[in-house]
Amino acid sequence: MSLELSSDRPRSVSEHFSELYGIVRISTTLLFLATIGWAYNSDTLMRLWLDSLPLGAASMDLSVYSPFDWLEIRWSIAILLSILTIMPFVSFRFQRFASSGLLPKERSWLAMVLGISTVLIPLVIIFCWTYLIPLLMEAAQSADYLEGVGSRYDASALFSLTLGISWVLVCAML
Repeated sequence: MSLELSSDRPRSVSEHFSELYGIVRISTTLLFLATIGWAYNSDTLMRLWLDSLPLGAASMDLSVYSPFDWLEIRWSIAILLSILTIMPFVSFRFQRFASSGLLPKERSWLAMVLGISTVLIPLVIIFCWTYLIPLLMEAAQSADYLEGVGSRYDASALFSLTLGISWVLVCAML
């Protein structure tokens, strides 16, 4: 016994996989182009974020102890921003792809989940970068103050921490 709606249209498996392949191909191409575009702006964004951190006098004492880490972080930021950039398109295409095989109640559930993850997760990531991490740094600085001891911060470690939080959220979105 199978459940069919009046709007159902029989399709072969190869046609279904062909449509899925088209979505993956276009999404991969968009991801590649967006990554290249964000890579050109990642240095500027990294400097702006570091300048916005509440490091006080220690802001001039940022160091990069491993140039490879810096390069890795630069590309990680470009890939992260690219995923966030193309997610609305991918979510829309995925919803259109899956909706033909779903019941109306399932369609609305999928649209709600995709909409929330496409809008809410990027907002949470922006909140983490602009408010949460600077707040944590401020708290750590006040708790770690020692008289006569200077602080030096590893810029790549600051980015790694924030990128780690962001990647966890992106994995939840995907």
